Amino acid sequence: TVQPYLDLLYPIPTGHDFGDGTAEYAYAPTQPTDENLLVGKIDWNANPNDNFLVRVSSDRANNQVWVDGAGPDSTDITRTDTRYVTSQWRRLFTARVLNGLRFASNRTGRDITPTSLVDVPRNLYFANEPYFGYIEVPGLMASVGNPDDAASYVQNLYEVSDTFTANFGKHTWRAGFNYQRYHFDGFSESRRGGA
Repeated sequence: TVQPYLDLLYPIPTGHDFGDGTAEYAYAPTQPTDENLLVGKIDWNANPNDNFLVRVSSDRANNQVWVDGAGPDSTDITRTDTRYVTSQWRRLFTARVLNGLRFASNRTGRDITPTSLVDVPRNLYFANEPYFGYIEVPGLMASVGNPDDAASYVQNLYEVSDTFTANFGKHTWRAGFNYQRYHFDGFSESRRGGA
């Protein structure tokens, strides 16, 4: 029952044979990464009393990294998605009275997918799940398969604020509000593939 796992998941040594049933396996993992960035800003003075601003920033990326201690055939694909949008309206009512209204939306997301570089037959899976788990025999051999869990995290933040400023001689009055709505969703498939 163990032989199919050994044949499939443990690579043949490529280095020094120590003569005691162990040998060296060397490999040089890469970390392919793609990143897409977008940044934009518009400032518009509609008239001497009204100024508008819109700023957008986006960073979407993915990379594939080899999992520490899990052998050369286990990787994680990580995707990130970060977006920021800010808009602002500043209104100058008089030389002494100013109002600023601002809206912001921030979204930060990350998901990780354990990805095997070996096609493991479904009959070797430990559970009826979408991906293979991992094998570890403490003290005898390094783990194979992927010990990481599939996960997805998304955080959204919405913000509206207003600041009213009035200057009367030696005194400056300021009033306003700031409202934020924070929402976080996190999903993790802890050890779903079996161990």
